[in-house]
Amino acid sequence: MTNPALSSVHTRDSGAEHFSGPEALAALRAQAVWKPLRQAIVESSGFRGWLQGRELPSQEAELDQLVHHYLEQTLSHLAY
Repeated sequence: MTNPALSSVHTRDSGAEHFSGPEALAALRAQAVWKPLRQAIVESSGFRGWLQGRELPSQEAELDQLVHHYLEQTLSHLAY
C-alpha cells in the first residue's frame, strides 16, 4: 500500500497543473523564480526589439513559449 503523503501525483485540470508530494514544493519554487524572471525578460528592451511590433499573447502558456523561444534564439546567438 502506498502512503499518499509520499506519493507524487501530476494531473491536468483545465490547463492548470496540480502536484502533491515533493513535486509540489519543486513546482512552487520553479514558479516563484520563473514568473518574475519572465516578467523582467518581457519588459527588457532586447525582448521588445525582438518582438518587432508583434502583440504579446494574452495566454500565459503562449507567453511562456514566446519567452522560451526568445531565450533559445538569444543564447544560440551568444554561443557563436
